[in-house]
Amino acid sequence: MALPPGRARQTGVVSHPMNHKGVEFVLLARPGRNQWTLVISYPRNVNPTEVRVGGSRDEAIAAAGARIDRWLKRQREIEKKASSLPRTDC
Repeated sequence: MALPPGRARQTGVVSHPMNHKGVEFVLLARPGRNQWTLVISYPRNVNPTEVRVGGSRDEAIAAAGARIDRWLKRQREIEKKASSLPRTDC
């Protein structure tokens, strides 16, 4: 996963890429105690999503997992709706 240009230089600590249910993310430390930026690379999206969170490192990782779970749920709902539409290529 590539970080946005200049992003790695702006933070002091970058986690190793992590994976939750097939979606890759990294955790970046921001200035201040327990301040983080999640960089999530959703499949089929060109640009990674950045989200600022506060809390412990474990809480930030849990927040990433929750965001990814919500995204996956929305994708399943979209696919379900698309498969229930009548086909127009017949």
